[in-house]
Amino acid sequence: MTKRTGFVFALAAIVALIVAACGGSDPTATPRPTSTPVPPTATAGPTATARPAATPTPRPTTPPPTATPSGPTPQRGGTLKGSLLVQPRNWDAYDAKGQLIAIVAFMDVFSNLIVYDAEEPSKILPDLAERWVVASDGSSVTFFLREGVKWHNGRDLKASDIVWNFERAMAAEGTTVFNKNRFATVESVRAPDDRTLQVQLKQPSASFVANIAVVFVLMYPPFGPDPGTPEFKNKESAVGTGPFKLDDHVLDVKLTYVRNDNYYKTGADGRALPYLDGIEMFFLRGANGLAAWRSGNIDCGCVWDHTFLTAQEDILRREFPEAKLIGRNTAQFHLYFNNREPWTNPDIRKAVFIALDRLTFRTLYRGGKSHYPPTITLSQSLGGFWSLPDDEFLTIPGFRVKDGKKDPADLEDARALFAKAGVDPKDLTIVFNHTTSTQDVGEIVQGVLAEIGLDVKLILLANTGELLEKLRRGDFDVALVQGGNGFDDPSDQPTRYVLTESPDNYGKWVRPDVDQLYQRIDTTFDQTKRRELTMEWQRLILDRAEVWPLTYNYAVNGPHRWVQGLDRGHYSSTVAQRHEWVWLDESLR
Repeated sequence: MTKRTGFVFALAAIVALIVAACGGSDPTATPRPTSTPVPPTATAGPTATARPAATPTPRPTTPPPTATPSGPTPQRGGTLKGSLLVQPRNWDAYDAKGQLIAIVAFMDVFSNLIVYDAEEPSKILPDLAERWVVASDGSSVTFFLREGVKWHNGRDLKASDIVWNFERAMAAEGTTVFNKNRFATVESVRAPDDRTLQVQLKQPSASFVANIAVVFVLMYPPFGPDPGTPEFKNKESAVGTGPFKLDDHVLDVKLTYVRNDNYYKTGADGRALPYLDGIEMFFLRGANGLAAWRSGNIDCGCVWDHTFLTAQEDILRREFPEAKLIGRNTAQFHLYFNNREPWTNPDIRKAVFIALDRLTFRTLYRGGKSHYPPTITLSQSLGGFWSLPDDEFLTIPGFRVKDGKKDPADLEDARALFAKAGVDPKDLTIVFNHTTSTQDVGEIVQGVLAEIGLDVKLILLANTGELLEKLRRGDFDVALVQGGNGFDDPSDQPTRYVLTESPDNYGKWVRPDVDQLYQRIDTTFDQTKRRELTMEWQRLILDRAEVWPLTYNYAVNGPHRWVQGLDRGHYSSTVAQRHEWVWLDESLR
């Protein structure tokens, strides 16, 4: 049960059971929408309010110099060799079958409109947009694009290209729903000229700018094949504006990128980015990836490549004391009940919630390195602003600790709830669907639930496509859902699973109280009040016990000592994984 505990690819906010992103057929290409003109929107600056430093403040900005590594002057040239866990079957970060692996594989190729800073995840930086302005009443946002940005094929970037991406996310056709929630508040979008983008909101939204700044909202080309189709998978079609251009794609072997000499950013030293000539990402898993890293044939676990590094962290630190093994809590796992008997009974849900031994799970899954207690939003102890304090979590049945172990009072409370519901836990069976990429977690969940008498039947599916179909049909009792910590805002995890109209509400739960309170959170711009509402919202989610925290996912990133500029970023999916400032110090190889 412990020998495969380094499997999970925790980069972004997303369903953990979908991280393999390798199942199902690609969707059929659909006609691309055209923009619909709307009246001009207000572009005055926002009314100033006192906001804590830990939260993003969307306001007019000017581009700061791009940070570069301290110490020696970055060297130009060389090819970075890294690894990815799986071949991206779908290259579309907006698609439920692409999302996580697509963002990891193609963040170097496709840019964002705005983006969170790698070092300060609460700070939003310009990217394709050089600045933006929120209307004084919060009802609209205007973005102003950089001048002179070109697509890799030489075409000028225009605001109408961004309109196409926004409208595509808003339409959310077929499986292209991964970013749907981020655009739910958008009424319309238009480009009055080539460098101006005007977004009209359905209502004032405190989270809109925060959501647009996550790395998952890549800007794809509005010309050529649709990003979700097989025809897109070549360097002529996969055209972006990022620091690197796709050069080659060898199925199940590697992806190759070369420098974009027309990239729009410079480093703090005034030199053009990126520093590298190119990147090669090999598809390696388990023992193969670990052997390649040990031998130096790959330069890094360049993303949160912990399938082969995390489980060996202590050994590797002794063998390679100069390697930059960086361990962080990069994601959160939640367990999610389906809306069917017997789980429609809140007492039964809460009994399982309380009885589950999260401390044992934590020990088996990450050797006790994951942060405890698991929280709903990013823990304040890890730099989060919105979460309930850890001290409060430790008083909630299900999270209590006594003498370093699960508090026996939890089991007493769980037995009382089972008795109230008239149910013997030994008579309950849970169908748990998962894939090979989440097999370890499934086995550990099975083991800890067996301790309280529940029979967990693990259904191992061949790929993510099969899993998605089962989730959409509601063919499950409990699902493991995961979100990579990419930014800190109430609209992040686990909003996509708890809102009634969310495409990821697989259990089809109807939660008017949860929806209404979230509506108040999203339309509240006073950050102190917004924080109070968010904490109230988390208590409501815990009380309903339809989705609840299981564990943080501790993961290790591992650049070798000669790789400079990659030991950045605190979350699972950040602009730090865009390798524009990475360089190779060959004297250290």
